Amino acid sequence: MKRMIIAGYGPVGRAVADSLAGRGVHITLVDTNPGTVRAQTLLGRDIIHGDATDPEVLTAAGVRDADAIIITIPDPEAAIRACRAARDLSPNIFIATRTGHLSQAIQAHQVGADSVTIEEIATAEAMARAVTARLATLGRLPCEGAD
Repeated sequence: MKRMIIAGYGPVGRAVADSLAGRGVHITLVDTNPGTVRAQTLLGRDIIHGDATDPEVLTAAGVRDADAIIITIPDPEAAIRACRAARDLSPNIFIATRTGHLSQAIQAHQVGADSVTIEEIATAEAMARAVTARLATLGRLPCEGAD
């Protein structure tokens, strides 16, 4: 069985967990919100209360034996620190994270992230698709390839 850690169980962490849920992956959650920890514990999920930038918390979550850590915390600076801590503890783990801007993504890669989702780029692409589709539906854009 593959083991994954998801650091941050807000909307992004939940989406990633849902995506992995049907694949036989054991997921350990890490979150700082006591209410989230209580609720997920009651649902039988493996969750640790703590800060993913803390090496002791990552160790308790099993980072040394995990196949991947997905860092979904919304604070880019903390996400970069969590990448560094995870890489220091587990040189071969796959690390995915999110950042707000390209410059932060470069920093995340420099400290060990394997995959970085850049929010401003993801938003730009999603918004371009949504606006283009809606304007086309309303007939306010010419058909593709039209002169």
